[in-house]
Amino acid sequence: MKTRITRVAIHGAARNFNYGDILLMSLYKQLLEKMGYEVLFDKANEYYGNFLNIKPNIGALRLVTSCDCLIYAGGGYFGEPNKPSIRWYSKLLYYHLWIGILFKLFNKPYSIIGAGFGPITNLIIRKIVLYVFNGADIVSVRDDESATYLKVYGVKKFIYVIPDLALTIGLNHHKNDNLQAGKRRLLLHVPLDNSNHFEKMCNLVASIYSRYKNKMLINFIIDHGIGENSAQSIFYKKLMDKIKIKINIICFNNPNETIELLKSAEIILTTKLHMAITSYALGVMPIGISKHQKTIRFFKQINLEHLTFSLDSFSEKQVLLAIQQYKTHKLPNIKYLKWADLNRNLISNFIQTCPKKVKPEN
Repeated sequence: MKTRITRVAIHGAARNFNYGDILLMSLYKQLLEKMGYEVLFDKANEYYGNFLNIKPNIGALRLVTSCDCLIYAGGGYFGEPNKPSIRWYSKLLYYHLWIGILFKLFNKPYSIIGAGFGPITNLIIRKIVLYVFNGADIVSVRDDESATYLKVYGVKKFIYVIPDLALTIGLNHHKNDNLQAGKRRLLLHVPLDNSNHFEKMCNLVASIYSRYKNKMLINFIIDHGIGENSAQSIFYKKLMDKIKIKINIICFNNPNETIELLKSAEIILTTKLHMAITSYALGVMPIGISKHQKTIRFFKQINLEHLTFSLDSFSEKQVLLAIQQYKTHKLPNIKYLKWADLNRNLISNFIQTCPKKVKPEN
């Protein structure tokens, strides 16, 4: 008889091509495998399967019967969009809550470590969410606002607040400071989901291009591997057609390639949370055009709230002034990177308390 390796299920937003979600799943997997555990994902798509070298499309029931414990990893899937729909709530229940309910029903331990939370305004869905959170061994969220939502809604457990695990990439990667001044790079990562703010974004990009085209390399960046037919690529091309300029679009196949590009930049203007998080961790100044409050939460957490602007109310003058002042910011603050690294301690402590299954060797 021999105790086999503990098998850990990781759950996250593993059914899309979002840079932040893919990066987080990679970081959690690396961390757990370094600790000596076997890692499985539920319903990860083929892209995740290829990039992370895992078996894709494992169902929730199969996962709960074959794993010792579950970790809800980082991501914003516990926070509703600005205009939630019945379809969104249904997806939250099916894709994200059901796995926790199953682990609870099978009396297997699970923890929520590093997620964002709130708001959840639908009272029925909120009760189900609280059932899952109150059943967790450990609850850790990435910002104070997430913890406040949980306490107000009725979570009784102790709630850790530890920043997003993606900040820890700054402990091993750093911006390339050996670039010549003429090769400094300004990245534009500004895809929009709808056309409500299209004209405004066109005007901003035109102003940035006019002011910095002779001072910095300016690129649009696509944060996933879908390529030319992706919504981001189509949006950038539409924007350039509108303002009659040409900016090179850079697209990558995986987060590692994206990180290498970020390391060559001085500034990134982004509408996405994890592009801001990883840029900051690498020492690249992020400027946020916030589509959701979760981005504002992050900038507030690192004391750079003055570098994020609401998509609904930002002005060209504000953004251009932030770009102009990039040399005044020394980034990152190492205390935030080390604080984020405490997620590793929570994960280790949780799994070490999980019961090990024992079965005969073959």
